[in-house]
Amino acid sequence: MKTRKIITGKLIRNNFLFLLVVLFSFTLQNSKAQCIANTWTGSVSTAWGNAANWSCSHVPLATDSVIIPNGATNWPVISDSGRVTNSLTIQSSAVLSINANNSSSLTVNGTFVLNGTISVGNTLTLCGQIIINSSFSATNLVLSGTTMQYLPTSSINHLIINNPAGVALNGTVNVTSSGSIILDTGKIYLGNYNLSPLSITGASSSKYFVTNGTGMLIQNVNYSTVLFPVGSASSYTPAIIYNSSGVPFSIRVNDSISNSYAAAPPYNFVTGSSITTNAVNKTWHIISTSSSANITLQWNAYDTLPGFNKSACYFSRFINGYGWFVTTTASTASGSNPYTLTSAISSFSNGQMGIGSGGALPVSLINFSGKKINNIIELNWQTASEINNDHFMIERSTDGNNFELVNTVKGSGTSNMVHDYSLMDDVSSFIKQKIYKEIFYRLNQVDMDGTINRGEIISVNIADNSTGIADIYPNPFNSSFTVSANSERNEIIKIEVKDLAGRLVSSQTENINSLNKTINVNMNDEKEGMYFVTVYSENSTVTKKIICNRQ
Repeated sequence: MKTRKIITGKLIRNNFLFLLVVLFSFTLQNSKAQCIANTWTGSVSTAWGNAANWSCSHVPLATDSVIIPNGATNWPVISDSGRVTNSLTIQSSAVLSINANNSSSLTVNGTFVLNGTISVGNTLTLCGQIIINSSFSATNLVLSGTTMQYLPTSSINHLIINNPAGVALNGTVNVTSSGSIILDTGKIYLGNYNLSPLSITGASSSKYFVTNGTGMLIQNVNYSTVLFPVGSASSYTPAIIYNSSGVPFSIRVNDSISNSYAAAPPYNFVTGSSITTNAVNKTWHIISTSSSANITLQWNAYDTLPGFNKSACYFSRFINGYGWFVTTTASTASGSNPYTLTSAISSFSNGQMGIGSGGALPVSLINFSGKKINNIIELNWQTASEINNDHFMIERSTDGNNFELVNTVKGSGTSNMVHDYSLMDDVSSFIKQKIYKEIFYRLNQVDMDGTINRGEIISVNIADNSTGIADIYPNPFNSSFTVSANSERNEIIKIEVKDLAGRLVSSQTENINSLNKTINVNMNDEKEGMYFVTVYSENSTVTKKIICNRQ
């Protein structure tokens, strides 16, 4: 009986000790859970992993809201992996360092607020809202949220996207010259900010750069084939470029195609009406100083407009002041959804590229001009390409508003060659009346199906003793062009040449004292592209468009 009592007493004491241990452990964990704001004190060292440096007497947990305050004795340093917080706030003069060794890392599950300084030598993972009010840089930044994250101005070596909801740029993000972007999950929305990584890995139809503003994806292309993984929020439409000049290319794609765009950078602002048939409903804006490159564009079946024929499609390039130029012959697109088309392109001055078929994106008027020869107006125009062009209608007006038909001129159907046209108009009756100083002409193009496309309007001075611009040739030109002018008296004219951005590239004055004066304008130092030539005389100002093409 005594033996049984002794054993029973030991069991009671052991159970009591066990309950004390459990109660102590529960109390400790509960105290950690109750210590919501865990503030760094740095009272004993710089070690993040030392519990004595924290106000809650424990190293931060995934549930802790952590504050690095101003005025700490020592600033915290993370030298190992697996460190974690809920939210993290770094106050204005506080400093946090993540060492540059192979394992140092910190994960912030909640909101990250940076008012002070953080030195990220290795990896920082942000899963929540990002608020940056001071300079921010990181060696490796992982964005791993579950809702859209907005990345403010920062400098990053390696940016890893692991957010299915996506990441949107909310400031200028500089990916360093040796840096990269890794797309594990989700898209990057550029908005109005450019991004220029050295390399991109992991891109696919669900992981790419959404060009939803004026921002462009910029990459260097040098003796290699480079993928530009761009698209809209719902459509992946990348470009692939091969080039041997080693210059950067900037690319953005828009979810529409138009018959007119802004004449100055960033060029993507639509100023005309939408094209609604026979084309891919995308505009690829490709900007580069390169003189040539092989371009492959990709699109999906649902990106095409009614009437588009993938078995007879072609590249078109938009040039401000003229419209869409067909740059390749029609061919069959490759692939079976998505589809691709490849071509060698020789100019990227304005940048708009499109895919058309069956007469969409046709255009092609290079020049339309008129000159007075005695009582005759000689009209001349030139096209770079034509699609389903039955004929031209030339109309005349004395007020620039009310036009009447002068005559028609047969078109060239479908052609990718340059064609020159002319028409003579007898205006002797208008000259005799001596009440009109100028005559207006409108050039209209009529499709095979009878559709009339109203065109450019020019004016020709018919007053006596007027200066006339007989011609500007050749157009396109290589390194120089000639202005042919005539005047019935001695007169000084001024010739100015401006590029599409309005920059004055050439200016000269000449004395005109004959019926056929020729002036050479040297453009050898200027780039390929479109220019506006304006000739100022005492009685008139005439502006004509001309193209520099060094091929």
